[in-house]
Amino acid sequence: MKKHILITLVILFNYNMLAAQIPGYNWHLNFGNSLNDNAQSVAVDSSGNVYVTGTINGIVDLDPTSGTYNITSNGGSNDFFVAKYNSEGNIIWGFRRGSSSYDYARKILITNTNDIIIVGEFGGSFDFDPSAGGNTTLNAGTSSDGFIAKYDSSGNFIWAFDLGSQNSYDAVISMDLDSSDNLIVIGLFQGTADFNPDNGTANLTSSNEAVFVAKYNSSGSYLWAFKIESNSHIAGYSISVDPMSNIYITGVFGGSADFDPTSSVNNINSIGGDEIFIAKYTAGSNYVWAYPLGSGGDDVGIDINAKNPGNIYLTGHIDGACDFDLNSGNYIIFTSGVINGFIASYDVNATLQWAFGIGQPTGGSQILATTTDNDGNVFITGWFAGTVDFDPSVNVDTLSTSTPFASGFIAKYNDNGAFQNVISLESSGHVYPFDIIIDTDENIYISGRYNNTCDFDPSANVNLAASNGLEDAFVAKYSTFSTEINEISTMIPFKVFPNPFVSEITLSGIPIESNIKIYTLQGKIIKEIESNIDDVMIDLEHLTSGMYLMQVANNNSSYITKIIKQ
Repeated sequence: MKKHILITLVILFNYNMLAAQIPGYNWHLNFGNSLNDNAQSVAVDSSGNVYVTGTINGIVDLDPTSGTYNITSNGGSNDFFVAKYNSEGNIIWGFRRGSSSYDYARKILITNTNDIIIVGEFGGSFDFDPSAGGNTTLNAGTSSDGFIAKYDSSGNFIWAFDLGSQNSYDAVISMDLDSSDNLIVIGLFQGTADFNPDNGTANLTSSNEAVFVAKYNSSGSYLWAFKIESNSHIAGYSISVDPMSNIYITGVFGGSADFDPTSSVNNINSIGGDEIFIAKYTAGSNYVWAYPLGSGGDDVGIDINAKNPGNIYLTGHIDGACDFDLNSGNYIIFTSGVINGFIASYDVNATLQWAFGIGQPTGGSQILATTTDNDGNVFITGWFAGTVDFDPSVNVDTLSTSTPFASGFIAKYNDNGAFQNVISLESSGHVYPFDIIIDTDENIYISGRYNNTCDFDPSANVNLAASNGLEDAFVAKYSTFSTEINEISTMIPFKVFPNPFVSEITLSGIPIESNIKIYTLQGKIIKEIESNIDDVMIDLEHLTSGMYLMQVANNNSSYITKIIKQ
């Protein structure tokens, strides 16, 4: 029997729908108390175990089952936590660390040896060793310091050190690992900070808040560090290492900033407001290139991903007309009056390959994290509000929020920027996914925070989670799958009437023993029927007005047609 992987369904009237690779819901877990809790970052090891870090405030139960695994913050505004779950979402262990001040974990990564690296910032002083006899206390002075901490796969402490001066706000914002498990971090500092945690000294000094980039080996030993200063303001938000160990960074700046760490000067200049920067360095910290891009409004580079060889993906948001061609050409993307998320692809020489915004026709969005799979496909996550078109082509694939609040989304594009699919996380409040990763089996994981209720299942089923207070943390797992069916035809040998319809639609002459599915244009199954007769009347009164897709399939054939609800 001839079979195909369903990739593109060419529908009547030349309508295209990509229904393959729809994320299938596996599980979600949520935890929190009456205050604000957040799962800022998620990672997975080679065995499929899931690690999450973020912040808690008060007593939080990390066990998603009827069991209990409580951790309690230290009485400050926030403590950071680390938790490990198996591939089914069951708790293995968890701990919290923190002082009576503000403590925040921003990123978690897994090394080649399945050790855990966490970065963030902390205030006051506390012991980073969660064991009963541990005593590895770091002191941030009168403000906050950045930190890097390493634990093994059982949660046992290995090492930790702080970065920053003693009297100003300092933070490690993000990090990445190269193939040798060298750690490269990006963050903020002000004053004089020693970036060498060993006996030596590697001071950097800046009178204003500046960006730092630093590299350490797998033992935490210092390799190098440099700063990037602006005569106005600057912040670094993301860093990524490509397969050749080159380093790419992004963030936001104003005024004029010198991105060359040597005595040479390589300034880039903003055109006003907040502007995005993107820069490249070698594994040894040598400057390669740096560029600004922005609209003169509120523009931010939030995430950068260089894991797909030869492709650098930049995401964030813009607030106006922005030229994404970093060289002499022009490639303008416009917004609709609110901030719009964007994704842009560049080669290693900063040549634009493609770019598009996400926000039209009447909504806004922000892309907060990016990842790629083994085939070079790009996955993004973030939030949207209003009605947003996720398809950059002439086709339209919109999602709409049913409340004034932001909903979460996961969208997939191929390496040429062609739209594949999108799902939304529907909520009665807001949903903010902050991180996304894909494991070697093509499972997708997201983490973030939400309030009120959220349905984490993109199918017709409902897997609802209710927050315990202001905001709860969440982690969700999805599987990407190909719908393997028999050869598809869009020339249907049966009647579908009336079409358009008001409340009911009839199928006459369909194959015996058929499976009937109704899809939204985003590929979400909203109704499924098993039929053993050739004439079927289907009640679809509950649907909102618009276009849907209907699939009729049995063991020998499969047919697709478009239906319209008036």
